[in-house]
Amino acid sequence: MMRRNLAFYSLLVMFITVLMKISGLLSKIVITKYLSPLEYGILTFVTISLPLMFQFVTNLSFFNLLSHSKKGKHYFKFSLFYVILSCAVIIALFYIFLDKILTMFEISPDYAQITFLTFSLLLFPMSVSVVLMGLFRGLRKYSVATITSSLPTFLKFVFIAILAVTLQKLTLNLTILATVISTWVALLAIVAYEWQTIKSSIHTKYFLPKLDMFLFSLSIFTVGSYGTLLQIIGRLIIAYDIDVTYQGYLDISITLMTLLSIPMIALSFLTIPEATSANTKEELLTGEINDVARLLLSILVFLVIIVSIYPHELIMFLFSSKYSPAAEYVVFLAVGSIFMFIQQFIAYVEISFYETLSEYRPFVIFTIACLVLFLATTHILVILFGFIGVYVSNLLFKVVYFAGSLKVSSKKTAKIFLTKIERLTISTVATISFLLVTKGTLNFIFEIAIAAIIFTLLVVKTKYFDLRKLLYSL
Repeated sequence: MMRRNLAFYSLLVMFITVLMKISGLLSKIVITKYLSPLEYGILTFVTISLPLMFQFVTNLSFFNLLSHSKKGKHYFKFSLFYVILSCAVIIALFYIFLDKILTMFEISPDYAQITFLTFSLLLFPMSVSVVLMGLFRGLRKYSVATITSSLPTFLKFVFIAILAVTLQKLTLNLTILATVISTWVALLAIVAYEWQTIKSSIHTKYFLPKLDMFLFSLSIFTVGSYGTLLQIIGRLIIAYDIDVTYQGYLDISITLMTLLSIPMIALSFLTIPEATSANTKEELLTGEINDVARLLLSILVFLVIIVSIYPHELIMFLFSSKYSPAAEYVVFLAVGSIFMFIQQFIAYVEISFYETLSEYRPFVIFTIACLVLFLATTHILVILFGFIGVYVSNLLFKVVYFAGSLKVSSKKTAKIFLTKIERLTISTVATISFLLVTKGTLNFIFEIAIAAIIFTLLVVKTKYFDLRKLLYSL
């Protein structure tokens, strides 16, 4: 049976995630006030793009391995050992090839020292935090897992705000320092708070992942990382083909998309543990997760509407006119997030019940093929059409990935979103029509607030999801 408090944890995860996203957004608002687009591009490159790229090596699929509610906790000791070893090896190799990496992305040698120090100090705590999140999620400690992912961002905002207020200025080096300190403080705080859980997991017998568990984690990792990999590849191509400054613009666009990631994060934190705790797919799909999934999708759709209609207003309001290029093509990212949301839900549920290599293979092969084609296509489109190329390619390959996932999945899984879809469509069309007619008549914040009321009333009144059942679950 599905847990009766699944809706509660969905909303709790969303609440904590909202705080994290707001903290991250406020940090970037303060940072962009003081740093030039070039400095901001350097900042995102050394604190986000590089560490995230190498985390795919240090973490592999262990986050998803540990997320398995029945077996995941047995592999914590192995995962932690691998993370420590791989971080040490990568940092050493990064130092050896540092000059070539800077040359590849046309970054001045003046930034060599700060690049290496930042990368070295961030890779380890970020990688260990991912392993801890996987452990907590597998133990179904959803709130602790979400706090583990959110705390560094919140602390970073606190440190950035203190520096900006006390010094009345903010430099690139100070911003990087705040990022590094917040990441380490957050990790140490979580370790201290959950030390008994971590200690007992470390003292368990050392297990190597069995083939079925390895295939499960690798498949979830490959599929779940698709959207993030699209972002990382896009960042690197922009930095390589155009300029690191435009990588900063792309990051601002992606920052605006953080609002849209809130429902997706809630979905990912819940789907796999709940799916792996169910005995059959039918048990899962006829349970409470139906309404939770539709609730999250409706929230996502509304956010997509807002971001697509008010990209320039939001960029100007949150950042400044010097970052206006980031608003030009946001609609491509926004629309693509809907396809990714449905695809991720389908993939997570399907893979959780696979048992043989032949069942896992289609998702993994298709994901890898899409990423390779995305790399080539994005490079070509950026060369031909410039900055817009990465946005068009991003949307194209999210649609392709969605269609391919439907092809290899059970129709029962997708039916959750197809059921009552006309009710969500009516709510969406009515809200868009209102905004298009009224746009510019009021302050855009008031227009968004009214639209939120209209959309909420419509999805509740048309019963796209059973609000009464969700409230009862709380």
